[in-house]
Amino acid sequence: MKKRHLKIFEPVYRSCADILVDYTFDEMKKWIEESQHESEPKLDDFHRFSEGVAFQIKGKTGRLHQVIWLARWKHDTDAIGNLIHELTHLTFRILEVKQIPIRGDNDEIFCYLLEYYVKEVLKKI
Repeated sequence: MKKRHLKIFEPVYRSCADILVDYTFDEMKKWIEESQHESEPKLDDFHRFSEGVAFQIKGKTGRLHQVIWLARWKHDTDAIGNLIHELTHLTFRILEVKQIPIRGDNDEIFCYLLEYYVKEVLKKI
């Protein structure tokens, strides 16, 4: 399978994410290293056998970068379910970084971000 690196920019809350698709665990860790990020996330052998992981890494400037690693993409219901699962983690992290609480009276923010990222990834994948 051809590995892909998708970069998604979201304009309203000015968020972005790197989506690594069909990278092996070791290739994903190498990407982190080559991207010259200050600290590697705590990814261990438990994650090696995951279908996907959402995490943050800190850039040289101290800015947090959102990353999703999808080990395998087949465009089936399992892969789409996994994508939405990982994008939900991403959405929570973006709102946390932006210091936007998640509550019933502002759930539209969460829904907007999740929908935006799902659509953009599915367009590009």
